[in-house]
Amino acid sequence: MILWTALFLWIGALCWFFYIRLHLTVGRLHRRIAFKPRGAFDSHQLFGCLLSGNLAVLEQDDFNQLESSLSIRRARDLLAIYWGIESRAHWLSAIEARLRSLGEVSSAERILIDQWRPEAFSDTEGLDPLQDVCTFLSSEAHVIGRHEIQESHLSPMAWDIQQVAYAVRLGLVAGYTRVESAQRVMDRLQREARQHYVSWNDYFLSSLIGMGMRHHVDIFSPGDWHRIAQTYTVLRSSWDRLLRHASTWSSIDASASQAAAAALAQIADRGMRDSMTSVRFQL
Repeated sequence: MILWTALFLWIGALCWFFYIRLHLTVGRLHRRIAFKPRGAFDSHQLFGCLLSGNLAVLEQDDFNQLESSLSIRRARDLLAIYWGIESRAHWLSAIEARLRSLGEVSSAERILIDQWRPEAFSDTEGLDPLQDVCTFLSSEAHVIGRHEIQESHLSPMAWDIQQVAYAVRLGLVAGYTRVESAQRVMDRLQREARQHYVSWNDYFLSSLIGMGMRHHVDIFSPGDWHRIAQTYTVLRSSWDRLLRHASTWSSIDASASQAAAAALAQIADRGMRDSMTSVRFQL
């Protein structure tokens, strides 16, 4: 009896330790991403920066300026780790290629999307990455309810947008692009995001599902995916500190669409060609 009581108390203490550690981590990240703009930085620009949300939080970055807040060395390291980008020319070609293929779905991914059912839980042991990530987020990480996942979330569009947005922010720090060019690409990404999503919760959740569909979650050994899922919790609970300062999802700026078209034309004129933590992915 004494042994069982001691075991129960030990397990309770361990659970309490991890609970406190999780909430301290979330609180620290909330303070890290609180909106404290450095210089002139409007709600439209903030919206664009927030498109890099999950990746930026994962890297303990902030959203107080168009460029990343990380060091030049760290920015270049991340560009190389995530996308294999190691030069300005490679960055330019990678951005162009990814802008052209935003949201494209492979035939294999289309089959997974068509077969997905909200009531199904994964028992495929890695054969269905879409079911696996949905099961993980709802049943393992508990960051969402299964009922919150809609068909509109089952697309790589948000994940594609997020990668380009963060690569642009890192590229500014690394010296691979200029502010004017970066802002035009961000305008294009805003237009695409608003056409496909209706809220930050919608966008950030779809980003995680797209990431999991492309980069398999081992539901029996999820590892760093718990930290990745935590970025969703941090972002969706940061309304007062951060999200409310951005322009709304319904305010589509026609001038931004025109600037995006000009950006693509300018990129093409430069002769760009196809080539684009602590948590490492080949994205």
